[in-house]
Amino acid sequence: MNDKTILESIELARAEHSDFTAYFSVYRENIRLRRDWSLPLTSVPENAPCYWMMQAGRRIGGVLMSENKLGPLFVIPPHPLTDFLLRDLIAYVKSISDPARSIEAAGVLPSQMESFERNGFEPTLARHGMIRPTDSFEIALSEEYVLKQPDPSDIEEIVSVLLTSFEQGTGDTFMNDGEEELKEDLAEFFTEMQGDDALRTASAVIWDQRLLPSPVFA
Repeated sequence: MNDKTILESIELARAEHSDFTAYFSVYRENIRLRRDWSLPLTSVPENAPCYWMMQAGRRIGGVLMSENKLGPLFVIPPHPLTDFLLRDLIAYVKSISDPARSIEAAGVLPSQMESFERNGFEPTLARHGMIRPTDSFEIALSEEYVLKQPDPSDIEEIVSVLLTSFEQGTGDTFMNDGEEELKEDLAEFFTEMQGDDALRTASAVIWDQRLLPSPVFA
């Protein structure tokens, strides 16, 4: 693709990675509730095909596109994600794709779902965030289950549960990690969590005491 491609409602222009990731971090919904600015800046791989969506020489959004793949994307307020804009992106991806394969829309946000469905996409995998930082609620567990704040000594058990839970696959690159990679990720998490009482208090592991050699936690 040239530096710029003119479509019906927008122009596409190749984006420089560091500039693109800064905009991506600001204007895309923070569904992962990243704890600091540095983490979203690493969410777009260095070799990712990044493009600006332009109108009248001004940036109105950004998108990642490659053969048979569209998204994630974001728009810059006050510009909405219109059907005209999305149809332009779909048409461009089709022009560089294998016609024998379908187009995959990646990282579609809840606020974008209707637009994608109106333009022929069907949901396959969906991620449901279970983080409710402003809600408080009481949990009544059966007596055989206990809640315990996670501890580095739990890493082996947590990795085992993750691998078992997602053994059928999720479509998520995170679960392409093997056992050792998951252990390293969790060890890094516990290192970062040291001294962060709010994060530790908000985290919990549910244990089935019937499966433990010692059913009582301190």
